[in-house]
Amino acid sequence: MKAYCISGIGANEKVFHQLKLDFDYVPIKWVPTEASETLKDYAFKLCEQVDTSEPFVLIGVSYGGMLATEMNKLIHPEKTILISSTATRKELPWILRFLGRIKIILLVPSIFFTVPPFIIFWFFGINTMEGKRMIGEIIRGIDKKFTKLSVKKILEWENMEVAPNTLRIHGDKDRLLPAPLNVEYIEVENAGHFMIGNRVEEVSEILNREFKRIKSR
Repeated sequence: MKAYCISGIGANEKVFHQLKLDFDYVPIKWVPTEASETLKDYAFKLCEQVDTSEPFVLIGVSYGGMLATEMNKLIHPEKTILISSTATRKELPWILRFLGRIKIILLVPSIFFTVPPFIIFWFFGINTMEGKRMIGEIIRGIDKKFTKLSVKKILEWENMEVAPNTLRIHGDKDRLLPAPLNVEYIEVENAGHFMIGNRVEEVSEILNREFKRIKSR
């Protein structure tokens, strides 16, 4: 059984290669998107990269978790694992829901989607040199237009249902997408939004343990 992994905005498959996983995984690659597409539309396009002829698992990080949630409705994985992510619109921070309603994203030039590194370090909870190096690499390679369209999709996301086969892994110090209240999740203590990059050992251990449980069912 394979896991198909979707990274966050601006990131790519490198965030998964550093994990120490005991199972086979396939990173989902970003494909071009259009302004008219919803998050659900884009998730449908990514489903083409998944081999549904055998059992599989979806793993999504941040924005990738939202996409995995929508893909779950279409291709029915054994489990959908969300890392530092949310499963519904109502779980997004109130400011993001508000911005989505007023449609302000359409007025913001793409150039503004290159955020100063020190802001990203704070929001993502990064305080190590290796973490800053990794984020710096992501920032340098960011596609501003793709980022703007992806943020637009998040702000306009309409999903209100949590699939029963959803498993969440969340850091208790996540400033960007705080873990929602009254929701069951596996907590990583003192971890921020970028825990997949700077808490590799713990995240890998959790994923390996949960994947083993899925296979043994």
